[in-house]
Amino acid sequence: MQCGRFCAAACVALSLLSPPGAVVRAAPPAPASPSTTTTTASPTTQALLGVAVSAADEARYCDALWLFEALHLRSPSPRALYNAAEVAFAAGDRVKALDLYRLTQQRYPTFDKASLVQSRANKVFADMTRLGPGTACPVREDICGDWMLRPTDGGEQCDDGDTDSGDGCDANCTITRCGNGIVTAGEACDDGNSTDGDGCDANCSVTSCGNGVLTAGERCDDGNTIDGDGCDHTCAPTGCGNGVVTGTEQCDDGNTIDGDGCDAGCTVSRCGNGVVTGFEQCDDGNTVAGDGCEADCTLTRVKQPLPGIVVAGLGGAAVIGGGVAIFGGLQSFEAATAARARLDSAEAAFAADPGASLADVDTIRADIATADENARNLGAPLIAGGIGLIAGGVVGLGVGVWLAFTNTEIAGGAL
Repeated sequence: MQCGRFCAAACVALSLLSPPGAVVRAAPPAPASPSTTTTTASPTTQALLGVAVSAADEARYCDALWLFEALHLRSPSPRALYNAAEVAFAAGDRVKALDLYRLTQQRYPTFDKASLVQSRANKVFADMTRLGPGTACPVREDICGDWMLRPTDGGEQCDDGDTDSGDGCDANCTITRCGNGIVTAGEACDDGNSTDGDGCDANCSVTSCGNGVLTAGERCDDGNTIDGDGCDHTCAPTGCGNGVVTGTEQCDDGNTIDGDGCDAGCTVSRCGNGVVTGFEQCDDGNTVAGDGCEADCTLTRVKQPLPGIVVAGLGGAAVIGGGVAIFGGLQSFEAATAARARLDSAEAAFAADPGASLADVDTIRADIATADENARNLGAPLIAGGIGLIAGGVVGLGVGVWLAFTNTEIAGGAL
């Protein structure tokens, strides 16, 4: 009879089918070669099949048993389970082989090798009756990297038979990706979560300005540290007052306070920057003279005759008013003088004609008393006030004429 893959291992099987120290008996028929599936499988499943077949070819039957069981767990099929039973049979683990043959019959009753499976089960059962359970393959610890995919009890997402990271299935049996706790190519960090701001952000870059993830204290983050592109290297929007000098800014101290060296328009504090600070009277943003604000930030002084004209006019009015007042005062004294003249005439008439009436004399004397009182109470103050007004007016008139002819300067350019 022509053998399959296991024919080369038939002689090795002789030493494995009997317990240590027992008489070696004739070897059982060599197991049929492990069958390979013809359905399309994933690259990992295909790789696992190749490893399992290689272990069987090298007579590492216990390793092959584990691998074929892993293959059946990953991609259930009658061939994988049957091959696991075959290598268990070759390894001398009769209990395991019988369990797997019977499990194949139960799960896959229509398997094309059903008769062979039944024959194997009968053979193993007979050997167990005569020779005992055989030599059990060691129990292997379930670990990541053993090809055995255990998504339920082990929490594995994948298991490609190694602990290499970055090959699609990482050392912790999770699919290679950001957030699985394994740092692989392209990742600066990986803390096993997608929480931002905890030192390693959701894109597996170290929490920092410029990593493209907006975290606490950042107002923007465009994934770079280029200034002037809308989000500066401090992760603050490009603009005056963000602490970064960009574009046409002369300075940027991170605030909008004027006079502290860098003013609110991000220009250096100085005369001519358009911001009035310190001892500046004005600041029109240029150093042009005569435009209302001079190059030293003082108000433009403009020649202006109008103040002198006004002062001269007020002085002239004072002189005229003083003259009117003096004239009014003199009139009261003139009334008293005229009353005395009439009294002299009345007395002369009485002296010439003693029989003339003295009534006019008494009336005139009363007028004189009134005129004298008016002169004292009104005339004298008017004359004194008029003299004062004239004196002040003359001074004001002189000053006004001088101001008008010297063109007095006015700050700001106009009254």
